[in-house]
Amino acid sequence: MDDERWDHLKQLPWPEYRDARPQLLIGLGNLRLAVPLKTREGLAGELVAVKTRLGWCVYGKTTGSQIGKVLHMSECGTSDKNSTIQGALRKFYELEQLGTVSSDVPNPDERRALTIPETRTVRIGNRFKSDLLWKTDNVELPWSLGMARRRLECLERRMERDPKLRTVVHHHIADMMEKGYIHKGTSAELYNSNSKRIWYLPLGVVTNPKKPGKVRIIWDAVAKVQGEPYCTMLCGKAKVAPLQPLTIPKMELQACLLGARHLKSTEQHHPIPVKRRVLWTDSTVALSWIHADPRNHRPFVANRAAEIQENTNMDNQQSMFSSY
Repeated sequence: MDDERWDHLKQLPWPEYRDARPQLLIGLGNLRLAVPLKTREGLAGELVAVKTRLGWCVYGKTTGSQIGKVLHMSECGTSDKNSTIQGALRKFYELEQLGTVSSDVPNPDERRALTIPETRTVRIGNRFKSDLLWKTDNVELPWSLGMARRRLECLERRMERDPKLRTVVHHHIADMMEKGYIHKGTSAELYNSNSKRIWYLPLGVVTNPKKPGKVRIIWDAVAKVQGEPYCTMLCGKAKVAPLQPLTIPKMELQACLLGARHLKSTEQHHPIPVKRRVLWTDSTVALSWIHADPRNHRPFVANRAAEIQENTNMDNQQSMFSSY
């Protein structure tokens, strides 16, 4: 046994058993022979050594080993009694599934969200351009210039009282213009635009008394016009998880799943010859879930880890360090 990879297993008496055949089967009558007397373990997920009255035993899975899923089905006997039992079980499961059969047909909103990128995506040079996911084709937005102007005047009065805030806002606007994210609108652009499809984004700032000197610039896309929000999202209680310590790793695992799905979709629609594809994550917890046996976890983690393992190669799952 190569124990150089596991420091906690060094200096243990490991005999060689190459091409050995079992010569002794221990029944439950001699269960005391397998009772653990000593244990030696390392980090989470590493091998565990257990000393019994018969010697040392090693349990666990080595790093990078693949888990094979094998399903054995055996049907013995063809008597009328067995056929009756089998028929009763089949009928029971059919009754249990009544009214719960899931449909793969998406609803109209989902079908539209899938159709727009597939039919309205064009290539311009080395980039791709796709239409926005409007809920309908003929969307008419209310005139929001008055709301945006009032918010801007309020911000200007605030910057007059706070010169440091004015410097931060001006630097932020200049930086975004330099990077090409925004530009100053021209009269020609406003004249040629559809007035029913223009939305003026009000600019605002957010500060935290506990973090003096830190200012966040926001573009309020959910601002209300005439008391009505035109860009918002409402979630039911069942879809909003509480912020518990274990919620963040689950959200990071969900991000890994989205990356795996995106990789699979890219491979299907853009068959570019690539030698290797690597998926990076800075969550060591999510990475340990992905490399582990999904059957060891609860349904939320197990289902997502199993889908990631099915759609990706485990050797291409790598970790990285992040300052966040």
